[in-house]
Amino acid sequence: MNGINGKGNDTKKSKKKTALIILTCIIGAVLLALLVFFVTLLVMRERGKASFGGSPAPNLNDFIESAGDENDNNKGENNPQKPDFEYDIYYDGSYYKYKSNIITLLFMGVDREKPFVKNELYGNGGQSDVIILAVIDRDNKKISFISVSRDVMTDIETYDIYGNHISTVKKQLTLQFAYGDGYTESCRMTAEAVSNLFFGVTIDGYCAMSMGAIAPLNDSVGGVEVTLKSDFTDISPNMKKGATVLLLGDVAYKYLRTRPEETNAERLERQKNYLSAFSVKLREKIKSNIMFVATVYSSVKNYVLTNFSLSELLYIASETVNMDMSDEIYTLDGEYVTEGEHAEFYADKWAMFRLILSLYYDKVG
Repeated sequence: MNGINGKGNDTKKSKKKTALIILTCIIGAVLLALLVFFVTLLVMRERGKASFGGSPAPNLNDFIESAGDENDNNKGENNPQKPDFEYDIYYDGSYYKYKSNIITLLFMGVDREKPFVKNELYGNGGQSDVIILAVIDRDNKKISFISVSRDVMTDIETYDIYGNHISTVKKQLTLQFAYGDGYTESCRMTAEAVSNLFFGVTIDGYCAMSMGAIAPLNDSVGGVEVTLKSDFTDISPNMKKGATVLLLGDVAYKYLRTRPEETNAERLERQKNYLSAFSVKLREKIKSNIMFVATVYSSVKNYVLTNFSLSELLYIASETVNMDMSDEIYTLDGEYVTEGEHAEFYADKWAMFRLILSLYYDKVG
């Protein structure tokens, strides 16, 4: 009997040992897979980081010199004496040094609902109704947004339907996208026009989104809550002025596009408020799962044009997720002029100058 009991115990021990070995192997395999995943993620992040080197400074000195004799507000008087430290700008009695460790991204919302396709003929690719610059200050761990009016008057490159350059004219910024192929050329041309508008600021990457992406993008973060400053009962009966509602699906799309007796400036303000609320929820999702970026991109990729690689997207997401995001979304000061059906916005160049100085430069000395 003792011999039989001994063999039974040995068998049980053997089974437990085998189970332990199998469990150890499973755990080891999972840990190895996680290790490979995080190493891959780290490698991709570093590749993304390498894509964003130090960018050259914008041409603010050129602006001071060219505008100095024409504008009474110019305070960029000649530097009385050269200091013993490095600086890039002397303005209003202070010295400023350019912060080269900055990434500037351009986001465009294009007035089309279908996925992007490259047009054989130029001129019918839609207009960029929403134009936003994201300024990522990696040294100070801060993100700032500049919302640019679609109607701002600036130099636009015009092309014929075959893509041949015609001339440079002063028109609304939104039209630059339309003069292209509705695809990557339209994005490139708009990025160049925005860079020129902002004194040559380097645009490190762009992302254009057709309006068809709004609903899936909105719903990917569980919807966005907003307080209504106008009446939107034409969209939904519960969307009365003053109500706080959770936007879901096509309601979010209609809310951002509709303009109920508002000026474009008022609609721009509404879109700014939505963007702030959406950004908060997006950051929460990314903080809990960095790969959420890939999930979001996969859900809207047919409605998005970008020159970012996945590694660059992962780097930007990991770099910005814990950054301080300014509650204020900057807009350009200036004056609206309406002629016929078309609005024209003339930006205050000195106000733009001071905005760029505050975001891209540090005061030194």
